[in-house]
Amino acid sequence: MSNSENEIKNLEFLVVKSRELLQEQLKAYENYTSKSGILISVSSLFIPFAISFTTTNEVENKIKVISIFPVLLMIYSLFILLKVLKPKGLDHGFNFEQFESLIPKKHTEVLLYEIGANKSSYRDNNSIVAEQSKNFKKGVKYIMISSITLIVLTIINSFSTNRELKNININNLKISKMIVSDKNENQGNQQQSSEQGSSQRIPEVDSSQRANIEKGENPTTITKKE
Repeated sequence: MSNSENEIKNLEFLVVKSRELLQEQLKAYENYTSKSGILISVSSLFIPFAISFTTTNEVENKIKVISIFPVLLMIYSLFILLKVLKPKGLDHGFNFEQFESLIPKKHTEVLLYEIGANKSSYRDNNSIVAEQSKNFKKGVKYIMISSITLIVLTIINSFSTNRELKNININNLKISKMIVSDKNENQGNQQQSSEQGSSQRIPEVDSSQRANIEKGENPTTITKKE
């Protein structure tokens, strides 16, 4: 194999490799864009829940104040992800306008031209894709922090609410027990008094202490002799 043939094969290999690297860079950009759209949709549904959580009357004022910060952080993360979705111009190698000018050139020159175009495109796109990756990771981190914080605050508020309800139920139970015990005591006293009243007996009165009236035309009271 001559040196020229070996050089052409090497150039063809580098052309394919430069195309693959450039395509991987463009795919990474598209992946960040699509994932950002999904995160924005999910977060947009989560934000109304977070706002309603901070405005409900069942939440303690201290938790309301703390929950403001994760809500603002989530809104800021949406703003960052929107920057990822913002359209940006990326180079894709040489364009169609160079086709006719490359026809009369040698095969090695065409290969070198494509390698140079792919390399330059990759280098100029690198800063754009790196900035997009940075914003995407930052947005994901802020969404995770705000979501976990709101979940923890919700759990803490539910525990405090259950504790208050438990204390209320215990107090009501104590009051009901006191009322029942008072009723039972009153019923016992009434039953005891009724038993005491029913235990009293009518005494037998001697005939000398009773009035004796003689029945007839001229009834008189008879005084018994003792």
